[in-house]
Amino acid sequence: NPLKKYNEEQHLALFITGNKNEESWVEKEQASSFYTLKSYIENIIERLKKIMESENTNEIHQLTDELKDASYKMSEMLYRQASG
Repeated sequence: NPLKKYNEEQHLALFITGNKNEESWVEKEQASSFYTLKSYIENIIERLKKIMESENTNEIHQLTDELKDASYKMSEMLYRQASG
């Protein structure tokens, strides 16, 4: 089988750009930073640890859905910035 020589590895990549939040009457617009991304990564790792300890598949699905939602929101933000 010629496919035996190939090996696939799974990786997770997280990218942020633009503003952390939009300006509102409550707070000023804030740019995303390394620390914003760092906090996202730390939260994901902590949640994955808890899930692995409990082995609860419902939590895994919930986390997956939340990551998809976060990805969608980031895409929307990028589109708005590109559109000007």
